[in-house]
Amino acid sequence: MFKSLFLAATLIGSGISLEAQNVTPAPAKPAQAKTQKKALTPEDRTVRVIRMMTAKTNLTDAQFADAKQIILERENTIEETRKSTAGKDKKAAIDAARTKADSKLQGVLTPEQWKLWLTFKAEQQKRHQEKKAAKTQPASSTNPADQEDFY
Repeated sequence: MFKSLFLAATLIGSGISLEAQNVTPAPAKPAQAKTQKKALTPEDRTVRVIRMMTAKTNLTDAQFADAKQIILERENTIEETRKSTAGKDKKAAIDAARTKADSKLQGVLTPEQWKLWLTFKAEQQKRHQEKKAAKTQPASSTNPADQEDFY
């Protein structure tokens, strides 16, 4: 009799503990979604650049149309180059496309607008380099035991 009561209590107890462990998994973290970037098309990149250019240099309607066409040509050329070329040739071809587009843009923009655009591009490049450097540097430890001259 004692054995059967003990066995029944054990089975009931184990059933309750198994039910308590039946938990639904947590939904996927939003941070995982941030790491997957959507590949932008040349048209998407053109829209981004022309929006920044309009905001920074106050393009007129005529300048807007010309600049958009120049940038779209540049982005299409860069996209084709990325798909078809490899190594140093790819970098040289992309740089050539950018230089050609910049010379055309310089003819479309006024000298004041061109200076504003170059300043903006330099700031963006500096920000990109700082971000890149921050990723490559190891995090410094604040623990004194990790310091070399800790005694």
